[in-house]
Amino acid sequence: MTTSARDTLSEFMTRIGDPATARQAFELVAEDFVANEPGSLPYRGQHHGPRGLRGLLRQVNELFALSIESVRVTDAGPDRALADVGIRLASRTTGKQLGTRVLELYRVRDGKLVELDVFYQDTHALVALLDEGGR
Repeated sequence: MTTSARDTLSEFMTRIGDPATARQAFELVAEDFVANEPGSLPYRGQHHGPRGLRGLLRQVNELFALSIESVRVTDAGPDRALADVGIRLASRTTGKQLGTRVLELYRVRDGKLVELDVFYQDTHALVALLDEGGR
């Protein structure tokens, strides 16, 4: 039985959201995975493979204390799934906070994540949160 893109992404989100299984989440990330982040952010550009995704998450964690408030995963085509994620970010330098949403569009192949495009509800507010910290 073939796993749907939605099922793969749901499993990834479940694993990554639990400290006990977070490391196992990267088993669902293909070696040729590419995450694309907006050019206006300090962690901009492409991040490759499971190692690149770990590095991206480390970069975000250095800047922000991140809490996930909600996750909704839906189908977005035969090989795509969308995660609608409600987040709260707190600047590690100022403590100022921002609640926002992120849409993450994933492409899946053979039960593994192969591509991610990230769309922030308000990238400008995210950058402003960083600017307040003197970055």
